[in-house]
Amino acid sequence: MQNRSSGLPSPLVTLLASIPLAGIFVLVGVLFWLHDRRELEENLAEESAALRTTFEVALSDLEQQMLALASMTASDPAVQALLHEGKLSLEAEGGGRGGARTETLRQALYDHLAPAWSDMQRQFGVRQLHFQFGPGSLSYLRVHTPERYGDRMDGLRHIIVDVDRTREPRTGFETGRIYSGVRGVVPVWHTDRDGIRSYLGALEAGTSFDTQLARLDGQVGAGFAVLLKQQHVEGSVWEEYRPLSGPRAETGCRCYLEASSRDEVKGWMEKAVLPEVHDDGTLSRLLAWQGKDWHLTRFPLRDYLGKVDPARPTVGSVLVWRDKTAFLAAWKREQVSTQLFVVLAYGLAQALLVWVLGATRRGLQRRIDVATAALSESEAMLERAQSVARLGSWEMDVRSGRLAWSAETYRIFGLSPDVPADYALFQSYVHPDDRARLDAAWREALLGADYDVEHRIVVDGRVRWVREKAQLKLNEERELVSVVGTVQEITDLKTAEETLREVSGYNQLLLAAAGEGIYGVDPEGRTTFINPAALAMLGYSKDEVVGRLQHELFHHHHPDGRCYPDKECPIRSTLTDGQPRRTDEWFIRKDGSFFPVMLTVTPITENGERTGAVAVFQDVSARHAAEEDLRRARARLANVIERFHGGIVLEDETRKIVLTNQTFCDLFSVAATPEALIGADGAAEVAAVKASFVHPQRFAARMDEILERRQAVLAEELDMADGRTLERDYLPVLDDNGFLGHLWLYRDVTERKEKELELRRLATTDVLTGLPNRRYFLERLEQELARHHRFGRSASLLMIDIDHFKQVNDHYGHAVGDEALRHFARIARKKLRTIDVLGRLGGEEFAALLPNTDPEGARILAERLRQTVAAQPCLVGTTTVPFTVSIGVASFRDDDSKGELVLARADAALYRAKEQGRNKVQLA
Repeated sequence: MQNRSSGLPSPLVTLLASIPLAGIFVLVGVLFWLHDRRELEENLAEESAALRTTFEVALSDLEQQMLALASMTASDPAVQALLHEGKLSLEAEGGGRGGARTETLRQALYDHLAPAWSDMQRQFGVRQLHFQFGPGSLSYLRVHTPERYGDRMDGLRHIIVDVDRTREPRTGFETGRIYSGVRGVVPVWHTDRDGIRSYLGALEAGTSFDTQLARLDGQVGAGFAVLLKQQHVEGSVWEEYRPLSGPRAETGCRCYLEASSRDEVKGWMEKAVLPEVHDDGTLSRLLAWQGKDWHLTRFPLRDYLGKVDPARPTVGSVLVWRDKTAFLAAWKREQVSTQLFVVLAYGLAQALLVWVLGATRRGLQRRIDVATAALSESEAMLERAQSVARLGSWEMDVRSGRLAWSAETYRIFGLSPDVPADYALFQSYVHPDDRARLDAAWREALLGADYDVEHRIVVDGRVRWVREKAQLKLNEERELVSVVGTVQEITDLKTAEETLREVSGYNQLLLAAAGEGIYGVDPEGRTTFINPAALAMLGYSKDEVVGRLQHELFHHHHPDGRCYPDKECPIRSTLTDGQPRRTDEWFIRKDGSFFPVMLTVTPITENGERTGAVAVFQDVSARHAAEEDLRRARARLANVIERFHGGIVLEDETRKIVLTNQTFCDLFSVAATPEALIGADGAAEVAAVKASFVHPQRFAARMDEILERRQAVLAEELDMADGRTLERDYLPVLDDNGFLGHLWLYRDVTERKEKELELRRLATTDVLTGLPNRRYFLERLEQELARHHRFGRSASLLMIDIDHFKQVNDHYGHAVGDEALRHFARIARKKLRTIDVLGRLGGEEFAALLPNTDPEGARILAERLRQTVAAQPCLVGTTTVPFTVSIGVASFRDDDSKGELVLARADAALYRAKEQGRNKVQLA
């Protein structure tokens, strides 16, 4: 009694409740710590993943930069010519390191590249420029270490071997004999005077990670380092160059520090504290070092072979680190605050528990009191419910004659609850016209029928509608014992029914006025109503349709005579699944003719049950006629497209193929028919045929560029791998509403290009000697002068004239004179280099352009040519025709504004050579 009056729980109850409460708060504290720790680790892991992505994107950019520099160098005609001569010389001298001739050509290539090599080192950080011959990998010239050459690296430099094999550019990280680096490798080609293209070898440009790591450090505020496995480095790099691979850790990671943006990693390597990485995942760890907390991210590094074959072991790893000292200190302070909060919450919860236990005891007593009061209110609630529903109840005991009405029943009849209720009172309120019907219903109920009747009553002079239902209780002798019933006022419902009948009349007027055909069906598919427009289109009367199965009457066959099963009918489908439908169909008139309709079917649902459907249809004969006209027009268009002299591909705005022709399939050897390509993905088809081109990647990139710009491109030429040349037009398809798609036109112009090349050859070649004619030679002279001004390279020009050539013609005849000109051309071509240009300027006058040749070198070459001509007379049949040449030599000057100035100096030197007796070489 004391506890109850004070409201405090007993000490034992408090103790039993406090023990699990303390356990709960301890568990909450542990869960808070585990959650925060897991969140910390997840945040660090996400940071590690972002750092790895940043490094890999930067590495890809660096590879593409090296590839671009290698491609630029390999496209230099002088490089191609020198490398071509070097390869021929090396093959003639037995391969390997070659002999004296090869060494001279190698030095010439190095001298040519030296200025550009300095620029590459300074501007782009390039550390390696390396020419290699295939098959395999034979070093020809290391521009970065020109004294080392002639060695083979077939089993080491796989990227070079693959480029030599596929003759396609490649990029990747790889370790060579001297150092490791990020490399871009391209094939080098040479095209001779006849336009024949030959493969020479591979050229690679390589750089280290140093500059890129420093740039990344500045961008993301983290240290970056590249660590290479000791076994990998020492199995590839020459021993004297291994120190260039950076510091080495004999313990722990057993690795070389290839590159680093900060110095902390050296201490970690020395103390062997770096975490190990074993698979292809990204490792995220915290490291406490010298009073600071570091977040370390480490992930594997794959070389070129590792990218090609992911199953191969990695060659090293990338390490990224950030100082997290301040961040972790703040995190630890937050943990302390959280635990203090948990302790405080426990104290408050303990106090609250004591209060709740006391309040609970008081509350139990109150709920008992409330339940008692609620029981007494239930009857009042029942009365209120009857009032809301306007539903009264009554009960009659036949033996005692007692009739009891509820309060709502009295309200319905407008009586006071004090008035005694009996059957006579009830009958007095029933409408006189309904009393006989009510008595008949009662008698039928006594015989076993349900008592459920609607009738009118008159209350205060107003007519009201009520619905009565009753359940009769009979004894074994089938005598009435008692009756329980309800009475509900339904005046509002009856008023609504009357309104509904009026609305139904309006609906009939709307159906009659509608221009579309409208009819309804029941769940069996029988027509329940149909409007005049539908009857007019079908040719039936209303009596012929209503009550009939609509499908069997005017929807039972297809226009081609095939039977149309009822289960496939859209109206039957809507009756089955309750889904609305809109479709094209064919209806059958009473006279048997078919006409096309646009049919819309909507289900009818009442009280959650499907009770039928409404069908609305329109005669679309005019639309079908228009569609047929459109089909014929498309057929004519398809005929025009198929007879077009080139390949056509039309794509929509999503690059789905709308139409194409057989010529397109033939041009690209596509096995599918034009019809099968309709709807196909245009991008996928491009990917399938791009291998047909000489430069597949360039072709795909150009396609992307055109699609992005959406501007017309006309007469663009494409080189095919099989030697053909295609011409392509692109037109964006537009109308007033905007962009609609892409139109591509392809034409085979191989024959035309061959004729153009032949015409060009005839326009630039001297017919008699096969040498470049005067116009072409002067063009090459201007080009070489431009290179001289741009790169500062030396170049010289020889003006050559056959001495006393008129006497040869006069003495031997013009036929012999023509053969003498051809004889000189053959001798000169043999004496000149591949990169030199020999041309006939007219009559017996010739000129030779000597790139990369100083005045002394030009003089020596001219003297050799003069001596050879004098020593090798022309033999025509049995006739020997000796002759000599005079040569003027001029070198390019920095103040030469045009080639005519060089030509004039050489011509003046030639004139002096003739004045001095001919058969001489004279310098300008």
